[in-house]
Parts: sequence; structure tokens; C-alpha cells
Amino acid sequence: MSTPQNSIPERQNTPALLKFLAAASCLYRRVKQLAAFQAASTVLIPLVLSVCALLTPSIALWSAFYSLAIAIIDPLIFESVQRLCKVRAARIQELFDCDLFALNWNDLICGAPPIPEVIHRAASGYRGLPHVNWYPVAIAVLPMREARLVCQRSSVAWDLELRRRYIWALKFGGVIISLIAFVVALILNLSLQIVVLAILAPAVPIIQWIVREIKQQHESLDRLERLLSFANRSWHEVLKNGSDDQAADRTSRALQDEIFLHRESNQPIFDWIFLLLRRSQEDEMKAAADAMVEEAIQAHQETNQFKATN
Repeated sequence: MSTPQNSIPERQNTPALLKFLAAASCLYRRVKQLAAFQAASTVLIPLVLSVCALLTPSIALWSAFYSLAIAIIDPLIFESVQRLCKVRAARIQELFDCDLFALNWNDLICGAPPIPEVIHRAASGYRGLPHVNWYPVAIAVLPMREARLVCQRSSVAWDLELRRRYIWALKFGGVIISLIAFVVALILNLSLQIVVLAILAPAVPIIQWIVREIKQQHESLDRLERLLSFANRSWHEVLKNGSDDQAADRTSRALQDEIFLHRESNQPIFDWIFLLLRRSQEDEMKAAADAMVEEAIQAHQETNQFKATN
């Protein structure tokens, strides 16, 4: 089983496929930049205005006006622009996976494939290092039907754990902000007017952003948990069914459809959170992939022994 059984580890680092990853990464980064600007407009600025209004009560009315205005404008503008970039990025990443995994493009789920001009334009805007070894290289010893599932499961599990940690951070941040606002109002013995204009009004877009962010991240998390469960069941079915490539192709295509739908709709996670957790996430992904490869090798050996005795 030491001889390479599929071309995924080698082909994922070819210039054409690396260009797909560069283009998708550039578009996802734009989504995250928009999300960061959105967070600054709805969280950071209202916080600053709230502090300024407490120190200078004469601007409390303007602080309240901005906070309520951004709470209305936020969902009307930011969401639609982010959605456009996410769909384009998801389609380009789908091209990468379909090419690499030898899967047919599903027009019904994914729409039309992105045209070369769009891919080239997005890839030209990427400024990072090439995404070499996007998927675990240990899968080289597995046949395509199994290697593909290991890659798909790795993609799902990576995103799942990242979002679990981010949701806890959001909830913790929301509690801290609420406690600080309550303590400040209590200690300073503020009038009802100042509490409403300098604390409650600025809190509206902040609470709106936190609640929406937690809700959307939970929706993404629920979808990922279902995908991981399906990937685990599919993995054991593929090992059990052996060389039924057609059944494995149908399973991977169904899983890939759901992965695409998740990518085009998921709420982005800021790069600094990704970079903070990247090392541990990569180690966990590699360990899980190695374990699946060992499980597959053992299953192959047991199957060969069974055939040899019959």
C-alpha cells in the first residue's frame, strides 16, 4: 500500500489548481474585510460614541442617532455585498474540488461555473503564499473513492471546530459588554435620559450584531455537524462496500453538494482568529487523516485475507 493510489497530493499543487485556491482566498478575504468593516461600524464605533457621550453628555443625542441609523442600514447593505463575494468564492473552490476529486459539476446546486476572466481577476488580487498541500498528503496510499472522502471530511471537521470556539468567544464577549454597561450606569448614577442616549441606544447595533453573528454561526455549526455525521457514515460504508466506485462517487457528490451550500452561505470568521488557532487545527486535521488512512489500510488487509481463505 506504499505505492500512490491517487493523484490528489500531487495535483493539488499544480499551478492551475493553486490558481483556483488563490482566487477563492482573495474573494473570501474580501468577505472578511467587509465583515470587519461591518463589525467596526456596528460595534466599535458605537462603543466609542457611548464612552464619549458619557464624558460629554452634549453629544449623547448624536451618539444615539448614529447607533440607531447604523442598526437599520447594516442589514440592508453589508449582507448583500458579502453574499455576492461568498457565492463567487464558493463556486471557484468547487471547481478546485471537482477537478481534484474527479467529480462532475452539479449545475442544479452550484449554478454555472465561474468564467476564466473572473478566476484570473480574483487570483491576481491574491497576495499571500501559495496554498500548497491544501489536503493531507497521507491519503496518497488510498484509492480515489477513499482519499476523496478523507479530504471532504477534513474540510468539514476543520471548519466545525473553528466555529465552535468562535461562538464561545462571541457569547463571552456579549456577557462582558453587558456587565460593563450595567456597572457603569450603576456607579455613575446616570439619569434616565443619559442611560437611554449614551448606553441603551449605542447598545442596539452592538447587541444586534452579536445576536445575528451567534445565530448565523450556530446555523453554520448545525450544518457542519450534519455533514460530519454523514461523512463518518459514508466513510464506513465505503470501507464496507470495498471497490464499488459508482456508489462512492454518488456519495461524494452528495456530500460535495452540501459542502458547497455551506461555503456559499456560511458567516465568515476573522483572519486573526483563524491564525490564532491554525497550528492546533492543522495538527488535529493531520492526526485525524492519518488515523483514517490506517483504518483503511487495515480494512484492505482484512479483506485480502478473507479473499485468500475463500
